[in-house]
Amino acid sequence: MLWMDSIAATVGLGALALLAVLADVIRAHHAGFGRFINRVFGPLMRAAELGSPGEGVRFNGATLLLVSAAAATVAFGVRAAAYGVLLFLVADAAAGLLGRRFGKRTWVRGGATIVGTAAFIIAGLCVAFFLPGLSNMQRAAAVLVAAVVEAISPIDDNLTVPLAASATLFVLYGTVH
Repeated sequence: MLWMDSIAATVGLGALALLAVLADVIRAHHAGFGRFINRVFGPLMRAAELGSPGEGVRFNGATLLLVSAAAATVAFGVRAAAYGVLLFLVADAAAGLLGRRFGKRTWVRGGATIVGTAAFIIAGLCVAFFLPGLSNMQRAAAVLVAAVVEAISPIDDNLTVPLAASATLFVLYGTVH
């Protein structure tokens, strides 16, 4: 995203997001295509993302991340979107790995663990530290807002958290340079 101009990034992400949405819709309605997608991508998907024709559309995490990245690029600009997506990818992975392994106590109704949220914040701050053009306050605010949204959002975090982080950066910084 950062190596493209804003039009190319927006069009590219929009096209990829549209393709992913269409693939998930077609997968839900056509058994052969659904079996193909599940065979190729099934090992990378969560059990809740797998489905059978007739069960309705189930958007997988990659589709939601592409939609979020495309929407953030349109709404907040390429750099804020790229920073928000990058922050999410690393911090969410840390939260998931450590939260599932060591998290015993939840702190919100949705099941987010204290360990998972702490891992999200620490990993997010580590990534944010290397993002150029931001103050430490902007870095910390984006990470903290993203961590709270990740913990409390009833909607899939692949959709909400990159948008929240990108929006926070945009609000605090305007167009991120």
